[in-house]
Amino acid sequence: MTRIATGEGSIYFDKTLNKWRGQTTLGVGYDGKLIRKSVSGKNKTEVRKKLRHLIADFEDNQANLIETNYTVEEWLNIWLETFSKPNVEEQSYLLNKRLIDLHLTPTFGNLKLNELDKLDIQLGYNRLFGDRNKMSQSTARAIANRFKQALDKAVELKYITVNPAKGVKLPKVRPPREVKPLTVEEQKIMVEYWKKDLKWNNIFIFLLATGLRISEALGLTWDKVDLLDKEIQIETIMIEIKGNAQFKPYPKTDAGIRTIYLNQQAVECIEFQKELLEPELNHLNLVFPNTNYNFNGTANLRRRLQKTYKDCGISEYPLHALRHTYATRMVEKGANIKFLQASLGHKNIETTLQIYSSALSEFQRKHAEEINIFD
Repeated sequence: MTRIATGEGSIYFDKTLNKWRGQTTLGVGYDGKLIRKSVSGKNKTEVRKKLRHLIADFEDNQANLIETNYTVEEWLNIWLETFSKPNVEEQSYLLNKRLIDLHLTPTFGNLKLNELDKLDIQLGYNRLFGDRNKMSQSTARAIANRFKQALDKAVELKYITVNPAKGVKLPKVRPPREVKPLTVEEQKIMVEYWKKDLKWNNIFIFLLATGLRISEALGLTWDKVDLLDKEIQIETIMIEIKGNAQFKPYPKTDAGIRTIYLNQQAVECIEFQKELLEPELNHLNLVFPNTNYNFNGTANLRRRLQKTYKDCGISEYPLHALRHTYATRMVEKGANIKFLQASLGHKNIETTLQIYSSALSEFQRKHAEEINIFD
């Protein structure tokens, strides 16, 4: 525990700031460093009063701490099951558990919760994120955010005085790997290949024609399709939890709930599905079910896509590259960035600008060369 200092500390007049200032040492932290606090005021009396309040508040916090022998591992599990699980989707809970089990527990689990300090966390992060090519920035931030949330709850419950994770800096790690779009030539080759067997490959053309997330396409039901007005409503998605596919009644973000206006290629994909399927067997009312009229699995789609690349002699791209290809082609055709944001279901336009900055830069370069305002 932190040792309590006595006295009011030092009070002096700061000529530079033209103010009275006071400083006191409250004790020694878990890292062995002195805990110093400063205050300022119009006169010596005001500064002395502030210092007394500062010391009193610190002593109250120390006195009200609840004695506990929790290890960090024990507390992380309590936070996960008691405070996180009831308030998040099952997918988020499973992600939190995986980040804790794979990263936080092996790094910090044996330390005592009430002895954890900034130095422990900084050294732990240095080890955990030391290999810059092992982990992306987004994963590193996700791990650190979960740890901070768990320690915030420990502060709230008065198991610790302050959150030692606050102010700790993450070491530099690799930026997220860029998902590259198909080239125009690759796209043409693959579309021609898919058209030879639409029963299996129609969904790939639809993804390329709409830019939908795979979860949105696999969760699309016929009651959300309007062929007369050539539009679909994205309100429900398919999620997979421990290998079991199921509906989730809303998309990834609020912006994900949107209307998609279909181009001719997308309309043709929908019309083909309508002719292909037997409505009386389609108990889930899915637009893109598997042959048993259950959910298509993403693993099966990835295998089919890998076969496409192999048969077409094209280097493999991830499934998500179809969405990136749609967006890139739209940028290349001069699509309005706000339209693209709405179409992709991005919450913030900054996300759209960041992800497609390369395509936008190339578009700007091309048009800067082509357009002459002095003509």
